[in-house]
Amino acid sequence: MTDFRIKINPCPDATVENSDVSYTNTVAANGLLTLPDSQINVNSVDSGDVVSVKTIDVNLEDSLGAPVTPTSVGLVGNTLTIEVPSGGGSYDLDLVDRFGNAFPTKQVSANATWDLRTLTPFDFADIFLNQLTAPSSTIQNAIIDLVDDLNAAGLWDKFHTIHPLVNGTANDHAVNLKYPFRNRYSNLAYFEGSPTHNANGITTNGSSNAMIIPINPFSYQTSNDQFGMSCYSRTDGASGAGNAVSFDMGSTNGGYAQYNALSLRDSSNSHIATVGGTSNIYYNNGGYTGSTLGLFTIVKNGANGGISRNGSLITGGVSSAISLSAFRQTAAIALGGVYFDNSAGLTGRVARNYAYCATMKLFNMTQEADHYTAVQTFQTALSRNV
Repeated sequence: MTDFRIKINPCPDATVENSDVSYTNTVAANGLLTLPDSQINVNSVDSGDVVSVKTIDVNLEDSLGAPVTPTSVGLVGNTLTIEVPSGGGSYDLDLVDRFGNAFPTKQVSANATWDLRTLTPFDFADIFLNQLTAPSSTIQNAIIDLVDDLNAAGLWDKFHTIHPLVNGTANDHAVNLKYPFRNRYSNLAYFEGSPTHNANGITTNGSSNAMIIPINPFSYQTSNDQFGMSCYSRTDGASGAGNAVSFDMGSTNGGYAQYNALSLRDSSNSHIATVGGTSNIYYNNGGYTGSTLGLFTIVKNGANGGISRNGSLITGGVSSAISLSAFRQTAAIALGGVYFDNSAGLTGRVARNYAYCATMKLFNMTQEADHYTAVQTFQTALSRNV
């Protein structure tokens, strides 16, 4: 019987390595090698392991789980670099104030502090224009330039209210550019009677109508700031009212001794700015026949106060020191008269065409000169300058 024998050579051990030979190992014949997991480092910090020889999925998202689109992705060797937008991405911020006023959506990419008293958070010119009914490009550009000019002069934050009186309707004349929303908490004006509304602003009749701004001077005074007011008149001459004293703008809570008001020129040819009784800050008692065209503002001149016309102090009357104690608790400021004592309505009415009015911290003469320049540029752009 023939003896057959088959010689079988044993399988050799195998060598396993990765593509850059940074990992090598030997697999014994008929043995098993389990590849180790791969460690993931994020900015040099161990962030866990992944299964080797398998696709690795990378998902970028923000803290709310929303996807973040990378600016760039680069792979060099085993280093994957993912560049994301500054701050880790951008987020929509929808802001509604305590009165229900909704601001435009803004994007943020990092922590931010927004002061709604300034122009930094939002463009108040755009918000104002969006409140108007189809404003022309001329009006749009004039409003944008006015806001930019007041901001550039450092005056924007000093205003309480600004009513540019544009677009020719009561609905649009009511909106306060400084906080342009349609409720009383935003100092939205309203009108007693029916003043005439047109492209030149509003015209009061001196007997039965006026504009009312729901703002209380008493609430705005501080140890460092007094309350000022300003209006732009397109009517020359005395008010023509039958009152012994009539005012173009202001308020009182009872009696001449308690006025916070501005009179360009009343029926007695008096030119008055007063913050209460014996604390008149300017008083020309009769005989004033100067122009009542242009921008008139209650201002301060050193420790004293007075009236400015077109950026220059009016002289020739009685000027006295400004007294904080003279401010009175009232509910509103009128244009075309004075708002009287929270309940009795209006008195001291004036017949005049107004193309702008504002309330603010009391300006000094340098600030008022800048104020006039901005307002006159605005009126000129609308072809209603005087």
